[in-house]
Amino acid sequence: MDKGIATKRNVELLKERGYKYIIAVRGKEKEGLKERFKIEEIEGLEVKEGVVIKKEEIGDESYLFCQSEARRRKEEGIRKRFMARMEEGLNRLKERVAKGRLKGDKLKEAVGRLKEKNKRVWRYYEIKYEDGINWRIREDKLKEAIEDEGKYIIKTNEKDISEEEMWKIYMMLSRVEDGFKSLKSELKIRPIYHQLSRRVKGHVLITVLAYHILHAIEERLKMGKDNRRWKKIKGILKTQQVVSIEIPSVDEIYTIRVVTEANEEQKEIYKRLNLDGKILPKRIMGIKR
Repeated sequence: MDKGIATKRNVELLKERGYKYIIAVRGKEKEGLKERFKIEEIEGLEVKEGVVIKKEEIGDESYLFCQSEARRRKEEGIRKRFMARMEEGLNRLKERVAKGRLKGDKLKEAVGRLKEKNKRVWRYYEIKYEDGINWRIREDKLKEAIEDEGKYIIKTNEKDISEEEMWKIYMMLSRVEDGFKSLKSELKIRPIYHQLSRRVKGHVLITVLAYHILHAIEERLKMGKDNRRWKKIKGILKTQQVVSIEIPSVDEIYTIRVVTEANEEQKEIYKRLNLDGKILPKRIMGIKR
């Protein structure tokens, strides 16, 4: 279950109804477990390159402490991007104050809006309104955030499960989330402009069928050790195109349809998909004037 709905009350409902669950630990519970999560001391199981996990029994639940290098890099990049945006915004406000364009309550309102846009990082800054506006980085908070990057905790009430199996089942959630991202991005399920419900249903049906094809392509590529998303694959393949050449004569217009030659990277993708790369045969068509 996604951590967004894994509230204490929802977990209690699962327990009351006898369900097994694997969920991300969040909020105060996660804060309370930080002392146990000293990754420098973990000599756990490496389930994937750069991903280390360690299982620990606490009460009637099993907790899995996880550290991912790829996730750490991703979270670090997001933090740096938001911090750069926050500091750029603060500097702009400082310039406006220096020019006498912003002061008093209006300044505090502007800072409030800036914080709202940068919720991820504003707590790392101490802002003072002496002589206009001044700010500094709260090193303790930033250090704590850096130490947390790439780390997450999941838990289950299932006793007969290995740490690797527990991690793999939870990782299925990211595959489901990827599916929704594909529907909304590459396959563009939205916006829907149809007015009749049967046409809306038809639009969704075609999109979901397209996703099944996309998913099958990605799975086939993964079998060939190619873990790239469809967006990347599509970008590589799009340079191979169908070209139509029109040649007019006195009586007819001839159209020659050819496919451009696949490059080595494209040929490798086709090979992993058991395709020969010859999308369409050359064809000559004549239409009388």
